[in-house]
Order: sequence, then structure tokens, then C-alpha cells
Amino acid sequence: AHATAFELLRFVQTVDQVFWPWRADIGNRFWEMHLHAMLGGAARLLGRYDAARSDSEAAVQISESMGEQRFKAKTLHDLAALLQLRGEYEQALAVAQQGLALSQQLGDHNSAAYGELTLGWIEIDAGHLTLAEEHCRRSLAAALESGEFRLHVSSLAALARIDRCLLYTSPSPRDRTR
Repeated sequence: AHATAFELLRFVQTVDQVFWPWRADIGNRFWEMHLHAMLGGAARLLGRYDAARSDSEAAVQISESMGEQRFKAKTLHDLAALLQLRGEYEQALAVAQQGLALSQQLGDHNSAAYGELTLGWIEIDAGHLTLAEEHCRRSLAAALESGEFRLHVSSLAALARIDRCLLYTSPSPRDRTR
């Protein structure tokens, strides 16, 4: 799938306008942006983190140049999750906070809630469980308000992971209860 998407990206960049001139009106940059995001996601799933980072950063840059701020915010969340997988927690937090701030600035409550969840997962892996719980509780509250089932379940899963981490790191049985 990754090779096919890569070939499609090259096609869009070079030959597409010859066969479909109307797409020039829309702009090939729009399609390149989406394809880079897709390639980044596919590479991340395949464990090709360097390629995933390159494509995700390209999608962010194109979205910035086009003024596609909502897409940029979502792609920043994805890039932060990738940096988390690489163990680059400080950079992942900075990118996730940038995506969250952009989502909030745009008034995109759903994207902001996913930004909170992304920050929560990063904080869990970084060992900052109190901060992680704050982010995950905010994402859960947004999920309950919006009825977004996937966000609801993901927020509960993150909170369960926090509880499990606390169970194994608390010094005494009394500290293990809330």
C-alpha cells in the first residue's frame, strides 16, 4: 500500500494535470497534502518512523502554506503520536500542545479533545501520570458532551492505563486506591 500511495503522489505531482486539467483549479498541493498525511500514517503503521516523520512534516508544511489550519491541527496530533512512539517525549509534547492550541483557536472542540487525548497518552509514556489524567479527563468530558464514541472509549482506555500504572508504582496498598 505504501508503494502505491507513493506512486500516486508522484502521479499527482507530475502527470495528473495533463489528464485532468480541472484539478489545477483545485490545486495539486491539496492532494499532495492529503497523500503525505496518508503516507505518514501508513509508514508509521509499518514501523518506518523516519519515512513517517518526513511525510507527516511535509503534510504539516503544505497545510500551513495553504492555510488549511484544521488539517494542520490533526496532522500535528498524528506527528506528536509518532514522536511518542520514537520516545521523543519532549518534542512530542511540544507538537501536541501546538496542535491543541490550534484546535482551540479554531474552536474545533472535537480536534481539541483528540489533542487532549494525545497529550494524555504522551504524558503516560513519559511517566507524568497526574498530568496525563488531567488531559484524559478533559478528553473524556468532551466525549461525553459530544457523544463521540471512539473518543469516549479511547479516553477510558487511557484512564485505565493510568490506573494500572499507579497500581504498579504505588508504594503501599493504601495508596493504590482512590
